[in-house]
Amino acid sequence: MTVVFQASHDEPTPSRLEHWLHVVDETFGPTHLRPPGGAHTPEQLVVGDLGAVRISELRIAWQAPTAERCRGARTPKLIRQSDPDPEQYRVDLLVRGQLVVEQAGQEAALGPGDFAITDWSRPARWATATQRAVALMFPRALLPLPHDEVARLGGVRIPGDHGAGALFSSLARQVVAHLDDYGAADGARLGTTLVDLLAPA
Repeated sequence: MTVVFQASHDEPTPSRLEHWLHVVDETFGPTHLRPPGGAHTPEQLVVGDLGAVRISELRIAWQAPTAERCRGARTPKLIRQSDPDPEQYRVDLLVRGQLVVEQAGQEAALGPGDFAITDWSRPARWATATQRAVALMFPRALLPLPHDEVARLGGVRIPGDHGAGALFSSLARQVVAHLDDYGAADGARLGTTLVDLLAPA
């Protein structure tokens, strides 16, 4: 487990947010983020690799209830800048808070436990008042589904309260909480298991 961002409250908010934006770009690839001023304070971002699957947990503190949202976007220009490879899928799993994921004209409003898949090589947008969320990123080839079938799922809410969706949601939250407990081989197996659970979800 690597803590790639840990808020320092001795650091002025503008420089803390600048650091945060840099960390997001370095960890996931270029993304345009627009935080809603002082209401949004990133607290911690933890990242671990499970074989070819990168899993992360984000915690954000909201100082007060607000109608504003942190907004993110993957634009065509940013996708062209992706390094080393934009041919990946991303899964956003909401643990606590609010999250809307949009891709290809579809919009998924997630509740706690729900998740959505996006194709990292295509434009997408996020609007969030998330307090805690888990994300997975992995090469498209790992998911045993035709690419056009997955493309139809972009921006679609997948419930995390029954069936394979519930298994994925529960396991992802457990895995990210215990990243230091897994060796390389066990981690790789868990990464494969998580991706496999997405196929029937």
